[in-house]
Amino acid sequence: MSLQIHITKEQIESELKRNQPLTPGWYEFELTDVNVMQSKDKNSVNYVVRHTLVKDPYRYIDHYFNSQPFGQTFMVRLFAALNNVTIADYLAKLGSEFDLNFENIKGKKVMGKVIHNLGTDKNAGKIFNNIEDWAAVGSVPF
Repeated sequence: MSLQIHITKEQIESELKRNQPLTPGWYEFELTDVNVMQSKDKNSVNYVVRHTLVKDPYRYIDHYFNSQPFGQTFMVRLFAALNNVTIADYLAKLGSEFDLNFENIKGKKVMGKVIHNLGTDKNAGKIFNNIEDWAAVGSVPF
């Protein structure tokens, strides 16, 4: 195994920027990746959606949507924003039971409200970017 590694400046800049806290507020994101993974407790599934900043593609936030009922409310908020309707209108349109298809959201753009969360355990004291709410592009709700 070689003791030499090839690194690009772009890789380093991307990683340094990704770990810097954003100023809390509304940002335009492109949904660039979606993955599914088992939750830590193995009782549910997480849908991990990568939100890449439109104005700075080196920076992104991976948002975890959990399949449990509390997490489902966040899913509906995202899908309502992607459809440029209120949550109530989105739910009314869907009926009493419905499926949310994460395969169809890649490449779509949405506004995301960025907040800060403090890390715990091994990341105690570290500030993390998180997304608290979503809105259609061009219609920040205030």
